[in-house]
Amino acid sequence: MPVPYLAERLAEFVVGTHLEDLPPDTVEEARRRVVDYLGVAICGSARGELSRMALAVVRAMQGCPECQLVSVGEKAPAAWA
Repeated sequence: MPVPYLAERLAEFVVGTHLEDLPPDTVEEARRRVVDYLGVAICGSARGELSRMALAVVRAMQGCPECQLVSVGEKAPAAWA
């Protein structure tokens, strides 16, 4: 199967799926994972030497500032965000 075909099928599935169509356990687990991701992203952003070094590299890159960096108040190109 060609990759664009798979991407189209996945997109159609996602667009056609409603929250009510999913089992409650699946919805709860997805919510837990999103909250976990946000907590880790906020906690890890701009804290510690490695985070500051990574942020300095992102700031030095050229490109369209299209994605918000979590808890920094800046935007960066999608590939670097």
